[in-house]
Amino acid sequence: MDLHSLVKDFSTTPFLFVGSGFSRRYYDLPDWEGLLKIFVQRLSGDEFAFNKYTSTAESLINSGREGVRLAVAAGLVMQDFDKRWYEDPAFRQLKDDYKPFVKNGQSPFKVEIAQYIDEHSIPVENMRDELAKLKELSNRSLAGIITTNYDRLLEVETEGYKTFVGQEELIFSALQGWAEIYKIHGSVTDPSTILITDKDYREFKEFSPYLTAKLMTIFMEYPIIFMGYSLTDPNIRIILEDLGKCLSKKNLEKLQSRFIYVEHKRGQQDVELFEHTVSIGDDHIHMTGIRTDNFMAIYEAISKKRASLPAKVIRMFKQDFYTFALTNEPTARIRVAPIDDARIDDEELVLALGKASDFALKGLSGLTSREWYQHIVLHDLDFTADDILTCAFPALYRANNVLPLNMLINEATGDYPECIECRCTNFDDIIHGGYKKYRDRRHIPVRSVKGIIETFQNDTHKIIYEIPYLNESEIDVNELEEYLVGLFRQKGLYDSLSSNDRSDVNRLVRIFDYLKYGR
Repeated sequence: MDLHSLVKDFSTTPFLFVGSGFSRRYYDLPDWEGLLKIFVQRLSGDEFAFNKYTSTAESLINSGREGVRLAVAAGLVMQDFDKRWYEDPAFRQLKDDYKPFVKNGQSPFKVEIAQYIDEHSIPVENMRDELAKLKELSNRSLAGIITTNYDRLLEVETEGYKTFVGQEELIFSALQGWAEIYKIHGSVTDPSTILITDKDYREFKEFSPYLTAKLMTIFMEYPIIFMGYSLTDPNIRIILEDLGKCLSKKNLEKLQSRFIYVEHKRGQQDVELFEHTVSIGDDHIHMTGIRTDNFMAIYEAISKKRASLPAKVIRMFKQDFYTFALTNEPTARIRVAPIDDARIDDEELVLALGKASDFALKGLSGLTSREWYQHIVLHDLDFTADDILTCAFPALYRANNVLPLNMLINEATGDYPECIECRCTNFDDIIHGGYKKYRDRRHIPVRSVKGIIETFQNDTHKIIYEIPYLNESEIDVNELEEYLVGLFRQKGLYDSLSSNDRSDVNRLVRIFDYLKYGR
């Protein structure tokens, strides 16, 4: 089997399980031992100081102390580092952004580690193409990522993923299994979550079965690609051992086709596949191994397996459905009709995915004249002028023969010759012959919009009927706008008017549209 055939047989897009080798490749960050050496060097210029810590750690382990050599050594280093940090202000290298962590009781050792990693997280120049490919994969060809790394490489180099930091947040969060990053050993964004000492690992191991149970669905349903690890790494063995305890031999065998281990062999450009076996207690996990230094070839193969929707969209809607199922409250992206109606079969229910505005545009063809006229006054439709003129104008104009168009034409960015031809460009064209014939003989005590409103007070019928008798020069467009805004903001008022009164209101809106936008 070659690499492309291996990926083709995946049942779905894979999860990456990423270790420190990943960060060394792309950010040139140190591994666990290298990181400890850097901080031991700050404590002592003695070239054998690190050996002293590891030797002491081995003695403690031989005497019965639980833990692996580097974790126990890290605990000893942290004890000395924190003591020196508090006693010697000249020893401190924290910048102002990180000092609040120490003030809140976090270990200076862990906070300084967070600062060091963040400051040295600079992409390796000749790896930028691989990082760009990784970001491309994150859109549709990866389901998610699990990592024991502290740095923010994965958050930076993925598209729209949600990050969960630390064991506790993972255990108590509703994971969706798409477009998510699980930082199981903590993050530089919260130094208190960083796992590095034997005490940290004892606490992690105490709750690791809960974490493994939380991640079990991912292990059983997705292909898992281990990258940046040696599978003898204690970080990964804790998870695999808990997995072995949870699964029968039959189910462990099922993992053989899902677990892929990438072994980095410096300088090897070809891709070699082999069978790899990991012993966990009395059992074994078999997996396919990939030996290469050509990660771009791996990414190219993974890119051929694509989800039908972007991973971040799948996670977004899974989260919304989860929230709705718990709360029965619609979300910003879920609007629920009475789908529990007994007259509706399950087969009739349809879920449509897309931009809300795109679906709404299809409904613009059913825009009512009242909504059109009200928008000219209140600007209350969540559509652009181009949307309205393109989608709503044809049907609505055919039904009404006249519409206020000047405002929308002014706002639109496109060309709409049919709308321009139908717009009003003359005041007297808006009103019928009776208004023009009797305009000068009509007795109006104060010939202005404000005067008519004050004369007839709350008599809407009289106000909207009398205003068109004014001459164009007698109409203050601001007074007319203020009146129309108040009228349309009275809920239900427009719909309660007689058909003749609605026609008079529409005429006033067309006058306003011409005076403010059409002259």
